[in-house]
Amino acid sequence: MTVDSHIPPRGALSLFLRLGGWILLACVLPIIVLSQISISLDRLATRFEANGVSTQALVTHRHIEVSTDSDGDKTRTYWFDLEFVLENGTPYAREKSVPVSLYDATQEGETLEVIYLRDDPNRLQMYAGEHQGTSRVIQIIALVLALIWLVAFWLVGRKTVAGLRARLYGERVEVPSEGLVSTNVTVNNQHRHRLAWRMPDGTKGKSLMRARDKFDGAEEAGASITVYKGLRGDWWAGDVGNRPDHSG
Repeated sequence: MTVDSHIPPRGALSLFLRLGGWILLACVLPIIVLSQISISLDRLATRFEANGVSTQALVTHRHIEVSTDSDGDKTRTYWFDLEFVLENGTPYAREKSVPVSLYDATQEGETLEVIYLRDDPNRLQMYAGEHQGTSRVIQIIALVLALIWLVAFWLVGRKTVAGLRARLYGERVEVPSEGLVSTNVTVNNQHRHRLAWRMPDGTKGKSLMRARDKFDGAEEAGASITVYKGLRGDWWAGDVGNRPDHSG
């Protein structure tokens, strides 16, 4: 009996996640967030088109805010303190982040044309169409990410189906393990490994990556393991599970 004969059949979702599908599922959230940000900016741009008021603002102070993330990388945000008068004659002050190019080109005491919302003066545009332009950039980024996601989903899904079909319909072969092959991938400072084998026809194969202690005894060179022959490669039973009639 092979050392992996006790492993039950792995379901489609389980195999999909093992093949990297969990990364794809995690990547859905950023795409959704970017799409929502784009929608919000489009709505804001519409408000500026309907209720935007142009005025001259005085740059009373300029400063740079530096933040450091957990990796030690620094991010600089450039700010202007602006003062302007609303159309009803009320003085108004507002701090606004600006592009570095505008920050470098503007000194304290200079005036700039800004656009504020009549019903919410705290919202500013430094130029007409600013929010709409930002929205378009985010839309393009989200679209590119979505296209990459679809291609990756198709590739992982295709491989998942190939693994399931190999277990269901492929020839079941018992071969000796050739031990583990270390990879350059590390998780929690531990290298991931692949189980290696050679089929009777000389074809070499390798399992999916996992921690050294997760091979159920198959990591020992010479141990008898189960491999299912597929149309697009061979699959170790430890990855796809055994057919019900061969597990136990």
